[in-house]
Amino acid sequence: MPSQLITNDNVEFICGRNFTFNGKDYKLGEDFPQDEALGRIETLVRTRHVIPVVESYDVKPRHWHREVRIKSEVLDKLGVKQKSESPKKEKPKMGPGDDPSNFGVNEVLEYLLSDHIDQDEYDRVINAEVNGKGRKGILDD
Repeated sequence: MPSQLITNDNVEFICGRNFTFNGKDYKLGEDFPQDEALGRIETLVRTRHVIPVVESYDVKPRHWHREVRIKSEVLDKLGVKQKSESPKKEKPKMGPGDDPSNFGVNEVLEYLLSDHIDQDEYDRVINAEVNGKGRKGILDD
């Protein structure tokens, strides 16, 4: 029967020390591919060669509760910097001629309150909103 650590999609493994397994070297803080140790992952966890981690407490499993840690906390404790996530893309800003229904309330309001739109453009956006989504956050302000 596969380990409950392997069958849980939320659990990942981080190397808790430098070690060699099946002829391959692993370094402290690296991700450990669980497929490399099918049937032996529990031994690696118990000997602290690998540490099972999850992204947040919300997905922490009931089984192996004491061994499974939060990934960011483990990496901090190990003194390993996390790989920087890809930069967040900025939301596109609304511009002249754009349909307000393609934007959130905040983006539309920001556009309507900007100094560079004229009265005709303001009226066009309001009419498009009235005939489109009709959001109170835009029409009631």
